[in-house]
Amino acid sequence: MSQRHVRKRAQKEFTKRFAFVLFISFFLQLEGAVKSGLQQNKQCNEIPQIIKENTVVFLSISPEDYEKLGPKDPEAEEGIGELLSDYLYYTEQLGPKLEQLGIRVIFSMSKVVSFQMSDGKTIKITFDPKDVCAMAMYAKGQEPKLVSGFGSGVRIRTNISEYFHIKIER
Repeated sequence: MSQRHVRKRAQKEFTKRFAFVLFISFFLQLEGAVKSGLQQNKQCNEIPQIIKENTVVFLSISPEDYEKLGPKDPEAEEGIGELLSDYLYYTEQLGPKLEQLGIRVIFSMSKVVSFQMSDGKTIKITFDPKDVCAMAMYAKGQEPKLVSGFGSGVRIRTNISEYFHIKIER
């Protein structure tokens, strides 16, 4: 085996381990945030049976879903780890601000979120784990909405502001 091949293999192994560490740290941070009682209404993994209006549910993949997706490319694994880490950071920053505005915040790894409409009907929204993270929103007088594919705290804040017709201070 050439030195170049050995070096390239070592880099791939390092990248894979780094991505795994980032992924695990995301879940440890999420668990720590929930335990710290940052928000009374914050939950992890346990979505209430029915979500009522004025709620944002921040969704992310579970470790099981991550394993099923099984990115074999070390760069893809690293990217997922960074995405989850950034997502947790931005959503944790927004949580208290949203609650001050009367919007309930829930963190979950659930794939299905059920919303109770004002007429008593229930609408279910399914989160595709391939999206890695998403947010489901439900405001009074509006249809529930699932948003994924955002890359920054500004996009998350903008989506929430536009949906709820509110201004969120930085």
